Amino acid sequence: MTGAEAEPAGVGMVGFWFLVLIGGVIPWAAWRSRSRLATAALPPKKRYLAGVIVQQLALTGLSVATAWSLGIPLFAPYFPTVGHWLAALGVLAMAMAVFLGWPEWRRQAARGDRRVQLIAPIDATDHALWTAVSVLAGIGEEITYRGVLFWIGHQMTGSAAASVAIAAAIFGVSHLVQGWPAVLVITGFAVVFHGLVMVTGSLYPAMVVHILYDLIAGFSYGRYVRALARSNSFMNSTNATTLERGQAL
Repeated sequence: MTGAEAEPAGVGMVGFWFLVLIGGVIPWAAWRSRSRLATAALPPKKRYLAGVIVQQLALTGLSVATAWSLGIPLFAPYFPTVGHWLAALGVLAMAMAVFLGWPEWRRQAARGDRRVQLIAPIDATDHALWTAVSVLAGIGEEITYRGVLFWIGHQMTGSAAASVAIAAAIFGVSHLVQGWPAVLVITGFAVVFHGLVMVTGSLYPAMVVHILYDLIAGFSYGRYVRALARSNSFMNSTNATTLERGQAL
């Protein structure tokens, strides 16, 4: 998965419809989901996460089938070097620094944001489901966006830079359910992940980093939400005790 320049070429009907689905239908669905989440009743968390797992499996299957049809070498033999893993570690450190240093995620949790309620793992089942989501997203989204979509864009434009810009923008907008600020951050992440794939020549290091990032971010949300719940419970208990003492006086 290198970024060498190439002459523009066709991608056939398979590539065209893949581009329509990934570049049009999925971002539109993300916009619809964001609109529904603003007003509609939230589905049960476990059912929602199970649905995300099904979606990720379907997306991955479609992308692998498209890659096979177009002859895209997604899973070429790969022998990582120390430099490759250092690059991957650097990308993970950068991503976590942005996430942990970005106050918006704590604000979302503190104000009971509906999106946080849907994903923050609380019990053991939630953690198992979120782990499955993270693994499938880390594998499937790298195949889809850094693999197949990049290849199609490269074939159509002949430019690695243009293909990265297109794929990163589509990846960001496909996460619109998280809000526009998150779209901008995720688009930036996507550009960096494309760079990691180009440096290493493989999707595998990017998959590992993606999985670890999603796991850490999701578990951080869950831990923070649980801490807030304990704090609120303590404050409510303290206020009730104070009120009772006041009434007794």
